[in-house]
Amino acid sequence: MKSSAAFQWIEYIHVPLVITHSDLQIIQCNRVFLCFFGVEEDQVLSKSLKEFFPSINKDHWTVTTNHFSELFSNDEKIRLASESLPGGELVWTITIIPENESFSILRNRALELAKLGFWSYDVESQKLIHDPQTKIIHGILSSENLVVDEAINFYAEGYSREKIRILFDTCIKKGEPFDGEFDFYDLKGNKKRVRAMGEAFFNGSKVIKVFGSFQDITESHERTRKIEMITSCIPGLVLEMKSSRIGYQINYINNSCINYWGFSSEEIVKTQDYFWQHLSLESRVNLELKLNQSKSDGLIFSCLLELTIDLQNIKYLRGTWAVRKEKDGYCWDAVLIDHTQEVLAEKSSFFSQHRFLNLVNNIDGLVFTLDKNLRFTGFHGNLLKSFQFNPERALGIKVDGLTGPAEAKIHRTAYEDCLRGEKVSYDWDFNEGKEKRWLRVSLAPLLDKNGIPCEVVGLANEVTERIRFIQELEKANIRFELAVKATREVIYEIDLKENEIILKGSTKRIFGSQCNGNPISFQDWRNRIHANDSLRINEQLEEFLKIPDKFIWKGAYRLLTNKNKYVHVKDRAFVQRNSNGEALRIFGSVQIVEKEYILKRKLLKSLRRLQEFRNALDSSTNIIITNREGYIEYVNDSTCELSGYTRQELIGKHTRINKSDFHNAEFYQQLWRKILNLEEWRGVLKNKRKDGTYYWVDTIIVPLKNSKGEAKRFLAVRIDITNQQEAQIQLQESFLKLQESETKYSDLFQNSPIPMWIYDQKTYSILDVNLAAQKNYGYSRPEFLELDIFDLRPKEEAETLQKYLQASDRNRYIRGKIFIHKKKSGEKMEVEISSISIKLGNSQSRLVLAKDVTLEKAYLRKIESQNTLLREIAWIQSHVVRAPLARLMGLISLLKDPEIIESEKEEIFKFINSSAEELDQIIRDISDKTHLLD
Repeated sequence: MKSSAAFQWIEYIHVPLVITHSDLQIIQCNRVFLCFFGVEEDQVLSKSLKEFFPSINKDHWTVTTNHFSELFSNDEKIRLASESLPGGELVWTITIIPENESFSILRNRALELAKLGFWSYDVESQKLIHDPQTKIIHGILSSENLVVDEAINFYAEGYSREKIRILFDTCIKKGEPFDGEFDFYDLKGNKKRVRAMGEAFFNGSKVIKVFGSFQDITESHERTRKIEMITSCIPGLVLEMKSSRIGYQINYINNSCINYWGFSSEEIVKTQDYFWQHLSLESRVNLELKLNQSKSDGLIFSCLLELTIDLQNIKYLRGTWAVRKEKDGYCWDAVLIDHTQEVLAEKSSFFSQHRFLNLVNNIDGLVFTLDKNLRFTGFHGNLLKSFQFNPERALGIKVDGLTGPAEAKIHRTAYEDCLRGEKVSYDWDFNEGKEKRWLRVSLAPLLDKNGIPCEVVGLANEVTERIRFIQELEKANIRFELAVKATREVIYEIDLKENEIILKGSTKRIFGSQCNGNPISFQDWRNRIHANDSLRINEQLEEFLKIPDKFIWKGAYRLLTNKNKYVHVKDRAFVQRNSNGEALRIFGSVQIVEKEYILKRKLLKSLRRLQEFRNALDSSTNIIITNREGYIEYVNDSTCELSGYTRQELIGKHTRINKSDFHNAEFYQQLWRKILNLEEWRGVLKNKRKDGTYYWVDTIIVPLKNSKGEAKRFLAVRIDITNQQEAQIQLQESFLKLQESETKYSDLFQNSPIPMWIYDQKTYSILDVNLAAQKNYGYSRPEFLELDIFDLRPKEEAETLQKYLQASDRNRYIRGKIFIHKKKSGEKMEVEISSISIKLGNSQSRLVLAKDVTLEKAYLRKIESQNTLLREIAWIQSHVVRAPLARLMGLISLLKDPEIIESEKEEIFKFINSSAEELDQIIRDISDKTHLLD
């Protein structure tokens, strides 16, 4: 595709892949996508992805990160997966999910074919598409396209052309796959040898597409032909062996091998285990050891091999092996000469009684012999020391006398097979105390002069540690492979001697898919670590590797991805050490934790805001939380400052620690009855400080319920009103003094800062007024004495005042009633009226104290408003904040579970982010509400 370099990586992805804008307009796609739909590049760009999937419901095209849509069509299911790129683009993968095994094989092979030259043919439109590699092999321009007949004419006339035509037609009509090698001429007339493969793609039972690979094999074909010419002139058996991930494979044998073994070259190559299965155990171990040790280009070694052609035919081949290094591994060219007669002669002289005993008595294993009646005739070797029996007592005894029936049957069957001339090897496990041990037993027949087996010689070596290691290794390999397939982490293995690192798992997220399984320099890995982290991590790792008894290493740092962006990662590794404690290899995993890092920063920001809110709350309001019995569980700083106690002195104490004895027992009983009945209590409390002084608090107590609706705790929100309360007390004391001493009336009346007047209870006319009242109401004394008490009220208050006077005339003392008065200017104000009935001359009068509480009431209303807001904030703090915080704690705890799968992690990250945003919004709301507090 012609596109910016930013997206060139998509050509390395071997599934259909396309990049779109957020409106689904196509920006770029890879060649696998073009072949999948049978279209050209100019037919794709600027089109909508929806046009290629008309069967998908329009509601399914909601574009979100990691959003999946599915399209079902007869026997196939197509899965679309999208993910957002940093630039806002969307990358889509298209996967065919087959419904049966044949489709699964087709998919896997198609993925492999995509690495070679690729072609596809649309049956309906009869359109043939070649990828660039296939066009190069044909020698045509990248802009040219061929029809089927033109493509077939490139094959050599005769067998190749007719054969490919038949295979292609059969694939279209019957869906049969094909794979063959053909002679071929490119556009310039150059003769080539090619391999063509094809598979059919069905819609129901109908073939709708044919696609496959096209490979130029001219060089390998010519090489094989030349090798056959050369090896036909070499005496002996010639073979070529190559290393692979499953072992050592035979790639070629000459005609001498075919005649020697009686197999065709095709059978030998296909049956890779034939050569190894017929090798003796000793020869196989020796050859594998030499092959493993001889991996230097040009190295030559020799060895003797023992092969069993049939029961009576054992051959000895002495071979010369030459090593050569190729791009994808090592190859060994071997020439084997039959030395059977010479070796048999050597063996005949070697197995004398004296030499045999000298040999077997000094080996680490156990050598034993049996006669033709399967009775033990000898035991030798150092392994005897680990068995608790006398070998002399076992002589002449059959195996049934040494072991149980079940084990005896295993041994007896093996011995009988050996007496028939077979070489037998088997593993025997037995219990010794609580431990299980394994022996590898190898049996060989001893022949008489007529070549008939007459005795059995056996070699038993302990392989307990090896078996245990293999078992553990198999379990570990299974777990490791499953983990690698499932994980979104990068799995790595570091060879500290070779200074190489092999990467597996989700390597393309950091390094790109080309690194997966391929070794890179360990220094390249270190170079990707952020400069601010590199020195710290390298020093920590170097120091760790020096400690011989340390095996688990952990680290956290920033790592550079293939998108030239640093991400936060967690690194956890296991160090393999030798018996001296020297570090040999490191096995570990790297997990990208960028989301967790961002979430952590959000949480820290939210916690800071929450702390700011708590600080604001502490500075203005007392907060106390008690249990159901009244014992204090929490106090804020403001409470400690007001009471004089430290937080340590208050926590765990009963609220009686603040009791002043001002309120009687009935007062507290009513308070407790109300809050235990889940009702809110409001009132004023007089409390005692630690230093013995008193203070007054306007208090609201709110029950906090548990899940059953019962009062579990109580939240008390208190505001200090000591100054206001003490002023009120002083006023009351002044009234009492006024009653007790009328002689002081004049001075007290006239000089009191509180507005006062006296009115006649019958006429309601004002008889006397003090200076404070004149100043507050704006009337002069003569003007005041012309008024009655109705003149000081707004007209709409007259009826209310009349009813109140009628109801209160009998009360000698009235305190703390609030009325609306008006000044001479017409301005209204709130006054607190306290009055007492007095005798003034012959008139029954009433002394009135009219305290202007306009500002005080406004202040109290403001306090009440703030109390309401504080109760709401407190409720949010104890209820609403707790819910998302509890979810966050639970979800983060889930992430620590090693059994959790990656898809569940993604869901948990979504819930964590959602809860964090919810918590952040709640804290913002709380912060906004706190701004309303003065």
